[in-house]
Amino acid sequence: MALENHLIFGGEILLLGFYGMLLVLVPLVRAIGGGELPIELTARGARFAESAAEVSVATSQEIAGRVDSLEGAMAYQEVETEELARQVTEGMHDLEGELAALRGRFDKFERKLRGTDGAQGEPSAVSKNRT
Repeated sequence: MALENHLIFGGEILLLGFYGMLLVLVPLVRAIGGGELPIELTARGARFAESAAEVSVATSQEIAGRVDSLEGAMAYQEVETEELARQVTEGMHDLEGELAALRGRFDKFERKLRGTDGAQGEPSAVSKNRT
């Protein structure tokens, strides 16, 4: 029937060309735009791999989970570092205090030695060592 009527035949050829172009152009555009090639071409259209998208989503979720855990670990390390820095600062202040006390005791001892040796007219042992 379509072969006898040129108008119906032309419409069928146009429709066939349109769907043929869609069958070729859609996979071509997706391949160029997204780098995704179809795994199967049928009369119903191109079939793309669905598992790749699922794997991609699962991988993204796994990466997001790892990032969250690393951010938590970093926050914990920051708190620990601040606590250790505080302890080191306190220790340094304590050490400075003890060092000042030792210097005072040393100066007192040195004055005592000089006073004792100075009374006898001899230079002290400490001043002998310094020269």
